[in-house]
Amino acid sequence: MKVYLAQINPIVGDLRGNAAKLLKIASDAYKNSSDLLITPELSLWGYPPKDLLFKNSLINEQNYILDEFSTSIAKNFGDLGIIVGIAERIDDPFYPNLFLKLIQEKSIIQILLMSTITLKLQECYCH
Repeated sequence: MKVYLAQINPIVGDLRGNAAKLLKIASDAYKNSSDLLITPELSLWGYPPKDLLFKNSLINEQNYILDEFSTSIAKNFGDLGIIVGIAERIDDPFYPNLFLKLIQEKSIIQILLMSTITLKLQECYCH
């Protein structure tokens, strides 16, 4: 498996512009025969998003952009898998609302809560 790591500087709140940046990087990853593209935390939102996370309209826009993004990835880059840093609303206010979505073949395969990923990494390093 060939993994392509994206190091970008997304603009806070510019979801559509950041998605365009990610598509450009996906093109580079595809040209380099990568199987998986990994993007940074909150790569769609920019960091730190602060109070933007409380705007339901932006959460809704994010979901629409992710649908477009997934379709574009499937159309242009075949089976390239992409892990995208996004924000999601959850019921428990004690959990961070930072997620990663694995997008492959136009469908969102799995949504992972960032704290779950951190716990799994800690388990790996502790043994």
